[in-house]
Amino acid sequence: MGWTILFLCVQLIHGALTLNCLQCNGISQPRHCKSIEECKSGEVCGVEKIINNFGDTVYNVGCITELICQNRSSNHRRSYYEVCRECCNVDLCNAQGCGEPGYPQNRGPVCYSCSLQTDPGACHAIDFCDSGEVCKHVVFSEFGDNVYTSECSSLLECKDNYQQGNLFGRDVTSVQEQSDLDLRSLTGQVCHNCCDTDLCNKDCNGTHAPAQCVDTTPSATCKLASSVICRDKTHAQNGGCLHYCGFC
Repeated sequence: MGWTILFLCVQLIHGALTLNCLQCNGISQPRHCKSIEECKSGEVCGVEKIINNFGDTVYNVGCITELICQNRSSNHRRSYYEVCRECCNVDLCNAQGCGEPGYPQNRGPVCYSCSLQTDPGACHAIDFCDSGEVCKHVVFSEFGDNVYTSECSSLLECKDNYQQGNLFGRDVTSVQEQSDLDLRSLTGQVCHNCCDTDLCNKDCNGTHAPAQCVDTTPSATCKLASSVICRDKTHAQNGGCLHYCGFC
């Protein structure tokens, strides 16, 4: 009975999360894909191993409907060229599959990597940071527009340039600057954020006031699903359990 309740809670919270999957076609290995997409409701991350028209073995990765995948390996041929199809439902999980290895353990975080965008949700590129690097997200106000840049950065650079940051949860350093001078200038920094978990630099949450740290999910549900949502800040935030998981 207990495991049934846990499964239902995990499924409920997973349904509220946005699933981020690698998205590439015809690549030699899934883990080398540097594009990402957000899945729609009813979709999971998929890996397809196919033989193309040239006789080469390549892989397609991306979101795929859960009805097709049914969350398990499917080695039967959907078409003449398909060799294998596997699915999973965790961010970036389709970096591996169909016999191909995923990311190595000793690595830096996987970060969003886009420059000078005016739409914060339009970044679909990622980069693999070196060990010792962190994810960075910077927002500048320019000509009345907010301009967003996300990338890998050295931890030393983040610490040296932004000494005012406070450490909450897994954020490395965060600064929010919205002074009257910034608002009057043509160009001014609005927010700077560095963090060290996969895909943590999608948004620039420059302030993390402890008074605002209130879970939106009941603590009993957070407890039952803690093995899934407490593994990093992104999952805890999306699951509404930041306080319970100790990230703020």
